Amino acid sequence: MKLAFKLGKSLKAKFLFFSLSIFLLLFFCTGVLNYYKEKDELNEQMTTQIALAKVRAETVLPALIWNFSEESIKDFTNAELKNAFISGMVVSDGSTVLYSAKTNIKNIISEQDFEPFEKQEWVIDIPLTFVEGGIDNNIGFAQILINHQLLESTLQEILVRQVLQSLGYCVVLFMLIWRLTSSLVLTPLLQLNNRLKVITDSVSNR
Repeated sequence: MKLAFKLGKSLKAKFLFFSLSIFLLLFFCTGVLNYYKEKDELNEQMTTQIALAKVRAETVLPALIWNFSEESIKDFTNAELKNAFISGMVVSDGSTVLYSAKTNIKNIISEQDFEPFEKQEWVIDIPLTFVEGGIDNNIGFAQILINHQLLESTLQEILVRQVLQSLGYCVVLFMLIWRLTSSLVLTPLLQLNNRLKVITDSVSNR
């Protein structure tokens, strides 16, 4: 009788372990897929925003530099820096930096008037050409510094969210399976054990 009850507990433990292993593997795979999906979407969004900023710089800045509109250059650069994916920008006529600025973690301009960025993975160089009378005039360049810290922190948040979500699902399923196995396995075995005990006691008393 006790053997049946112990067997039920053993089966319950094995079933819980097996079920949780399967669910952990399932949620891990799902979490990985969701992480890379969101990562790709974020990278695509960033690529699109940077490409648009590059087009705007190529279109607007040449005329501003050609006409020595330094205040307009400053306004244009500061407007572009409101883009969360851009953390710095430099505008130069090729020999002198006309305006440069960086933003801090709160996307507020924190540094101005510095030298061009060194060439690195997160710096986009944009040659600027002004066309006059059918002649292309190379009048400088612009640089965009991609906000890679935003990208890294966002990806970290996504990863943490996926892990916590998977663990939360596992805890809920563990509680659910625990209740189900208790009601479907242990309770019937306990009832059977009690009935067998009653029968055994009645036989012993005869």
